[in-house]
Amino acid sequence: MINAKVKVSKEVAAEIEYAKSEYRSIACATQYLLNEADLTDEQVEQALSGYYSGYEVEKSQEERLAEIYKAAVRESKGHFGWNEIAQGQAKENLAEGIKLTLETLGLKIEGVNV
Repeated sequence: MINAKVKVSKEVAAEIEYAKSEYRSIACATQYLLNEADLTDEQVEQALSGYYSGYEVEKSQEERLAEIYKAAVRESKGHFGWNEIAQGQAKENLAEGIKLTLETLGLKIEGVNV
Protein backbone atom coordinates (compact mmCIF):
# COMPACT_ATOMS: atom_id res chain seq x y z
CA MET A 1 0.00 0.00 0.00
CA ILE A 2 1.30 3.43 -0.95
CA ASN A 3 0.94 6.16 1.65
CA ALA A 4 -0.54 9.37 0.27
CA LYS A 5 1.05 12.66 1.14
CA VAL A 6 -0.67 14.62 3.89
CA LYS A 7 -1.73 18.23 3.35
CA VAL A 8 -0.44 20.40 6.19
CA SER A 9 -0.33 24.09 7.06
CA LYS A 10 2.86 26.12 6.76
CA GLU A 11 3.22 26.01 10.55
CA VAL A 12 3.06 22.20 10.65
CA ALA A 13 5.49 21.96 7.72
CA ALA A 14 7.95 24.20 9.57
CA GLU A 15 7.83 21.93 12.62
CA ILE A 16 8.34 18.82 10.45
CA GLU A 17 11.35 20.40 8.75
CA TYR A 18 12.78 21.49 12.10
CA ALA A 19 12.42 17.95 13.46
CA LYS A 20 14.08 16.50 10.35
CA SER A 21 16.99 18.93 10.50
CA GLU A 22 17.63 18.84 14.26
CA TYR A 23 17.15 15.17 15.15
CA ARG A 24 19.05 12.32 13.56
CA SER A 25 16.81 9.54 14.85
CA ILE A 26 13.17 9.06 14.00
CA ALA A 27 12.43 8.40 17.67
CA CYS A 28 13.87 11.77 18.76
CA ALA A 29 12.08 13.62 15.97
CA THR A 30 8.83 11.91 16.95
CA GLN A 31 9.33 12.85 20.60
CA TYR A 32 9.95 16.45 19.57
CA LEU A 33 6.75 16.57 17.50
CA LEU A 34 4.74 14.93 20.29
CA ASN A 35 6.05 16.87 23.27
CA GLU A 36 7.87 20.04 22.28
CA ALA A 37 6.50 21.38 19.01
CA ASP A 38 4.03 24.25 19.38
CA LEU A 39 1.13 22.38 17.76
CA THR A 40 -2.44 21.41 18.62
CA ASP A 41 -3.28 17.73 19.02
CA GLU A 42 -4.73 17.67 15.49
CA GLN A 43 -1.61 19.35 14.11
CA VAL A 44 0.63 16.84 15.92
CA GLU A 45 -1.26 14.03 14.20
CA GLN A 46 -0.80 15.75 10.84
CA ALA A 47 2.88 16.37 11.56
CA LEU A 48 3.53 12.74 12.43
CA SER A 49 1.67 11.53 9.33
CA GLY A 50 3.55 14.06 7.21
CA TYR A 51 6.88 13.12 8.73
CA TYR A 52 6.42 9.43 7.94
CA SER A 53 4.41 9.58 4.70
CA GLY A 54 5.46 12.88 3.16
CA TYR A 55 3.47 16.08 2.97
CA GLU A 56 2.36 18.96 0.81
CA VAL A 57 1.87 22.46 2.16
CA GLU A 58 -1.72 23.68 1.90
CA LYS A 59 -2.24 26.99 0.21
CA SER A 60 -3.68 29.72 2.36
CA GLN A 61 -7.12 31.14 1.61
CA GLU A 62 -5.42 34.23 0.24
CA GLU A 63 -3.21 32.17 -2.08
CA ARG A 64 -6.19 30.15 -3.35
CA LEU A 65 -8.25 33.31 -3.95
CA ALA A 66 -5.31 34.93 -5.77
CA GLU A 67 -5.07 31.86 -8.05
CA ILE A 68 -8.78 32.04 -8.89
CA TYR A 69 -8.48 35.77 -9.58
CA LYS A 70 -5.43 35.42 -11.83
CA ALA A 71 -7.03 32.54 -13.76
CA ALA A 72 -10.21 34.59 -14.27
CA VAL A 73 -8.24 37.59 -15.53
CA ARG A 74 -6.05 35.43 -17.80
CA GLU A 75 -9.01 33.52 -19.24
CA SER A 76 -11.04 36.67 -19.87
CA LYS A 77 -8.51 37.93 -22.44
CA GLY A 78 -8.10 36.83 -26.03
CA HIS A 79 -11.59 35.47 -26.84
CA PHE A 80 -13.01 36.20 -30.30
CA GLY A 81 -16.22 34.19 -30.97
CA TRP A 82 -19.54 35.28 -29.44
CA ASN A 83 -19.61 32.33 -27.05
CA GLU A 84 -16.01 32.95 -26.08
CA ILE A 85 -16.75 36.67 -25.57
CA ALA A 86 -19.57 35.80 -23.16
CA GLN A 87 -17.31 33.39 -21.29
CA GLY A 88 -14.54 35.98 -21.18
CA GLN A 89 -16.97 38.57 -19.81
CA ALA A 90 -18.10 36.13 -17.13
CA LYS A 91 -14.50 35.53 -16.06
CA GLU A 92 -13.83 39.27 -16.03
CA ASN A 93 -16.94 39.75 -13.88
CA LEU A 94 -15.69 37.05 -11.50
CA ALA A 95 -12.34 38.82 -11.16
CA GLU A 96 -14.07 42.14 -10.46
CA GLY A 97 -16.33 40.44 -7.92
CA ILE A 98 -13.31 39.11 -6.08
CA LYS A 99 -11.74 42.57 -6.00
CA LEU A 100 -14.99 44.13 -4.73
CA THR A 101 -15.28 41.48 -2.01
CA LEU A 102 -11.74 42.14 -0.82
CA GLU A 103 -12.30 45.90 -0.81
CA THR A 104 -15.55 45.47 1.13
CA LEU A 105 -13.83 43.28 3.72
CA GLY A 106 -10.79 45.57 3.89
CA LEU A 107 -8.43 42.77 2.86
CA LYS A 108 -5.34 43.05 0.69
CA ILE A 109 -3.95 40.13 -1.32
CA GLU A 110 -0.73 40.38 -3.30
CA GLY A 111 -1.43 40.09 -7.04
CA VAL A 112 -5.14 40.80 -6.69
CA ASN A 113 -5.69 44.24 -5.18
CA VAL A 114 -2.19 45.22 -4.07
